[in-house]
Amino acid sequence: MKNIFSILPEDFFRPLCSKYKKEYSDCIQLIFNTFKPELSYGVDREIVVSVLEDYFDSTTQVMVLEDNEVLKDARSKANAIIRGLKEAGWLEYEQG
Repeated sequence: MKNIFSILPEDFFRPLCSKYKKEYSDCIQLIFNTFKPELSYGVDREIVVSVLEDYFDSTTQVMVLEDNEVLKDARSKANAIIRGLKEAGWLEYEQG
């Protein structure tokens, strides 16, 4: 039997252990729900950004990333979450 940690990327759970774990968890669920009705396993990046922007529009929380970058607007927060999920292995970009 394979160990799950031999399959998953090393930083896979990092977003769920970060100070923004609630936001990451909510965004993962939103992204999953965006993918669910699609016939393929892909969805346009701008659609995902839009869904996450709607989520962040409902909050006024300022996000401060590990590199001290301050994110105030919904679009930059959405892009940062997508970038963090991609770096951790949750998402992949496909050039089409």
